[in-house]
Amino acid sequence: MKRKLSIFAATSLALSLVMTVPLTTSATPSQTDLVETQAYSKFVTKLVTLPGIVIPSNTYIYREGNWVGTLTRTSYQNDGTNTLAYYSGTVTCSSNCTLPTSIAETE
Repeated sequence: MKRKLSIFAATSLALSLVMTVPLTTSATPSQTDLVETQAYSKFVTKLVTLPGIVIPSNTYIYREGNWVGTLTRTSYQNDGTNTLAYYSGTVTCSSNCTLPTSIAETE
């Protein structure tokens, strides 16, 4: 009888330990997942050359490849013949996009 009671107690203890351990799984994102997440937006700096001495627009509509967005003018200068306007901001991906080696692009 003692032996049956010991087996019963050991089995009960083992089952209670198994039942108290939560059955959860945690998925750790892979590097591929992180790259895909980062590819939804990026920061861009754009240089626009305008003919003549003008005051450039405060915003610039950026559309290159599948990247789109509105950039804000950060500065501008005249070189005597043309106006150089610098714009920057965050653009988003409208379809399948990959990030370039350098996140900030100056064109």
